[in-house]
Amino acid sequence: MFEGAGLVAQTMGPPILSFYDELLRVTTNYPYDLRQTEQLMAEVGYAKGGDGFYTSPAAGRFAPEMLGLAEGDEAQQTTIVADYLRRAGIDASLRLAPAAQLAQSNEMKATFPGLRSNYTGGTVDMGQQHLITSRIAGPENRWRATNRIGWSTPEHDRLFEAWSGALDRTERNQLMIQMLRTVREELPGLPLYFELSVTAHTGALEGPRTIAPDSTAYGNVHEWTWR
Repeated sequence: MFEGAGLVAQTMGPPILSFYDELLRVTTNYPYDLRQTEQLMAEVGYAKGGDGFYTSPAAGRFAPEMLGLAEGDEAQQTTIVADYLRRAGIDASLRLAPAAQLAQSNEMKATFPGLRSNYTGGTVDMGQQHLITSRIAGPENRWRATNRIGWSTPEHDRLFEAWSGALDRTERNQLMIQMLRTVREELPGLPLYFELSVTAHTGALEGPRTIAPDSTAYGNVHEWTWR
């Protein structure tokens, strides 16, 4: 998708975070491991049939549907993921919906029973606000809330509330590490990659730097110089 310039995501926090190394030490990694796929599927009663796809005597073929936008990077991303699943023996089918349809159908996004491709912007909370219980989409809020997967855990809610109210940077970083570790263990979603963004400036300006979600774009503007 990015011609070799993209970054594979091991967590929801990008490698340019100031505490990334500490985050990696405490989070679970999920490599693309077909042997482990076969082992885990066997534990829940699935084995590959003659056509190479996982099937259960009780539940039949394992064939989840994937939903994504029909336009832009998300269409390509959803298609790639569906292909990876099929290569692994999971008979994933693809539903690509126009952006206008998805924009007008929050209920469909919140109640979709399969897998859904989603984009989370590079905000300072690294998308954690979209995973708290109070933001679960439902009929009471006309499906407009942002937690459309319906995932809920008291520990994540507690950590997010503490992080939101903390002022000390070290404390905030530790709380974020705990949040991201919880998400990585319970796996409401699997991060795939980080997009790169470009800040263009004249070569005569020295000082603009790579920006992480826990920093600010112009925090060192007092150090910028013209040459």
